[in-house]
Amino acid sequence: MRRVLTSIFVLLIVPGFSQIPLTRTDTVKAFKSSLQFANPWVGGHNFCQVSDIDLNFDGIKDLFVFDRTGNKITTYINAGTPNSVSYIHAPQYEKQFPSTPPMLTKWVLLHDYDGDGREDIFSWNGAGFAVRKNISVSPNLQFQLITPLVYSEWGINNWINLLVSPVDLPGLADIDNDGDMDIVTFAQNGVQVEYHKNRSMELYGNADSLIFQNITTTWGDFTENASNCGINVFREIPEYPELLHAGSCLLCLDMDNDNAQELLLGDLSCCSMAMLYNSGDSSFADFNTFDAVFPTNSLSVDLSIFPCGFHVDVNNDNKRDLVVCASAENVSENRRSIWYYENTGTEQFPVFTFVTKDLFQADMFDAGEGATPCLVDYDQDGLTDLLFGNTHFRTTQSNCTSQVFTRVFAYKNTGTANTPEFTWETDNWNNLDVTIGGMLGVSMTFGDLDNDGDLDMFVGDENGRLHYFPNTAGAGNPITLGVPVMNYADNNSTMIDVGNSAMVQLIDLDLDAKLDLVIGEKGGNLNYYQNIGSVTVPSFQFVSDTLGDVDVTPSSPWQGYSTPFIYSDSGQYELLVGSESGIVYQYKNISGNIMGTWTLTDSMGARPNEVFEGIRTSVTGSEITNDGALDVIIGNYRGGLAFYLGDLTVGLSSDIVEEQIRVYPNPSSGNFNIYIPASLNNTSLELFSAKGEKADGWRIKQGGQTLQIDASAFSSGVYFLTATSGKNRQVLRMVISK
Repeated sequence: MRRVLTSIFVLLIVPGFSQIPLTRTDTVKAFKSSLQFANPWVGGHNFCQVSDIDLNFDGIKDLFVFDRTGNKITTYINAGTPNSVSYIHAPQYEKQFPSTPPMLTKWVLLHDYDGDGREDIFSWNGAGFAVRKNISVSPNLQFQLITPLVYSEWGINNWINLLVSPVDLPGLADIDNDGDMDIVTFAQNGVQVEYHKNRSMELYGNADSLIFQNITTTWGDFTENASNCGINVFREIPEYPELLHAGSCLLCLDMDNDNAQELLLGDLSCCSMAMLYNSGDSSFADFNTFDAVFPTNSLSVDLSIFPCGFHVDVNNDNKRDLVVCASAENVSENRRSIWYYENTGTEQFPVFTFVTKDLFQADMFDAGEGATPCLVDYDQDGLTDLLFGNTHFRTTQSNCTSQVFTRVFAYKNTGTANTPEFTWETDNWNNLDVTIGGMLGVSMTFGDLDNDGDLDMFVGDENGRLHYFPNTAGAGNPITLGVPVMNYADNNSTMIDVGNSAMVQLIDLDLDAKLDLVIGEKGGNLNYYQNIGSVTVPSFQFVSDTLGDVDVTPSSPWQGYSTPFIYSDSGQYELLVGSESGIVYQYKNISGNIMGTWTLTDSMGARPNEVFEGIRTSVTGSEITNDGALDVIIGNYRGGLAFYLGDLTVGLSSDIVEEQIRVYPNPSSGNFNIYIPASLNNTSLELFSAKGEKADGWRIKQGGQTLQIDASAFSSGVYFLTATSGKNRQVLRMVISK
């Protein structure tokens, strides 16, 4: 059962963006059908590992989720309601986990090895794994590095690092029931399991130490088939060649209260999980029976591919449940990839009953892998709506296969001009997957390219190309996409192709009243195509692929994946640009310096202890809370979104906020139409010459109408229309041409 929390919220001040204070918030509501998302702005989940830990020192276990996509940590506070799944995203705890070497990467499991009631950190590190002891004291989490690499004794004084591959997950449990934590892990041959006994109790009488000894390389007397999901149980272990281990995960749990650990096994080549039953005891494991498709009492795990299990109490009934997550980066199911099985038995005799395939994911924006947000009033009701594309999402099919989809998700703003709320409308806006056909990766941008008063659309794709969709609706009508121009070409009839991952924005960069193209790409640079056509027929000419000398490509192994968002702050252009590393960079010194070097002024996510949204960030913004400040939405490769409220009142030019007020035709001989959206009442309009002299003025009491003005008596030239409605202020450029 899902429970929506409305009384708990998180406001997290981000110290970055020295010139644009931003507040990360989870309080902007979102809905799907009649259900309110509990945590809409978490940022998505893909390939996760789930552990419990008391984050806020209230005596209740909260949840720590580690995602292999970008090594992203997500923390949830448990509301502690008995028999209820009630968690709230708490990003302030994410930054309290270690960010210094050895880094938390590939896999991270929390386990209380020393029995002090505080979960410690086990994380992959090179040829093995590191351990950090939880030494937290309220109110702050703190972890002490115990060892960067754990060793085990093979024979007398032959110490070898305890190998766990970056793909595997080890089993952490008290195998011999002596009070300290032992480890089981797959051997290098990839088919047998090693048992490493912890001798802390024997040597010191407590569980504080990690002194391991290899007891056997054939724990449980079973082997896993090297090429499929088969399991062999027998007394004699045959000879196997040395194999490159494909990847497996081990979860130890006692299913029948006999102090002998059973083993739940997941494998990279499988969609199902196998439960191996231990007929031995705490000193000798013997897996001679198994369920190949666990659990058999309920919907069996069928999760493409590489499902891994985690034993935590999800619903606050003091019985640990089973959470199963997809674990193979870029090839597993990535949108409904967290299966929750409630323990309907007891803690001593668990019975796992299926509940949902999308624990937490159903309560947030999650597009699978990749999320590229775009804010636009697509239904023309005066409120800014939310669209976001993805790279792809996968769904599990029969025979352990998956199908890949690229989509554009649409959420209508059903709130008010001051309080946005987003309600799901479709997972396939305008059926763009059919129109574009087989394309992966979607970025969108809107602007009036043919001067008819409505918003046309460009789409960038993963292949680095652009596709143009004219809007045939007319001013004030919901967007209606006409016949597209696929693989859009420049003024020389050469297809625009930036190589890979075209992240596109329409912006009047040179201030000539025509929208230009700025395109990010995998290389991390920005491409500039100037619009040299007319106001009704655009034509784009390549100018530069090093615009502003922007380069968001860090050191190896990252690519750049630049995602530009240029906006106006008090009449001056500035840039926010996302990147593969997850850092969002801010550049200034753009206006009047288009072809020069822009100035890097800030970088969100680059400093220790800052909130990290994940890799491959994509940025957009608009003034959607009607307070005069630029609000920002950041997407990431986990497929989700984060919302940042602007805290500083700035003047936003109309071409940045999706032209809430539009002027057409423009240029004109003097007869203009000025469309005022329904959300703007009591709008004051003032027309100024380029010299700053007031030429005329009007006042519109009621929004949702088009004002026709006659400026034919004015001289040819550039004019500026200032529109003010409450705290909403826009400045539009108008050109009179005779």
